[in-house]
Amino acid sequence: MPRFYIDTVKGCEETRDEDGETYRDIVEARQATILALPGLCDSDIPDGMTQHYRAILRDEFGKILYTADLNFCGKWEI
Repeated sequence: MPRFYIDTVKGCEETRDEDGETYRDIVEARQATILALPGLCDSDIPDGMTQHYRAILRDEFGKILYTADLNFCGKWEI
């Protein structure tokens, strides 16, 4: 089974996946990339009310295969 790597970006903080995971195929790896995004958000919502999150799927050669982005934007209405 092929090994894939999922790097993450939370605001300006980048985390490179050095270990990787094996997945049946690129479709399963893509799903894992998408599912990584909610974990980045956890309870760390910024005071500035906006935050960008990104998960990046790479193959074993370092080639970027897929990126998933999530943007949080909150606005007080009071």
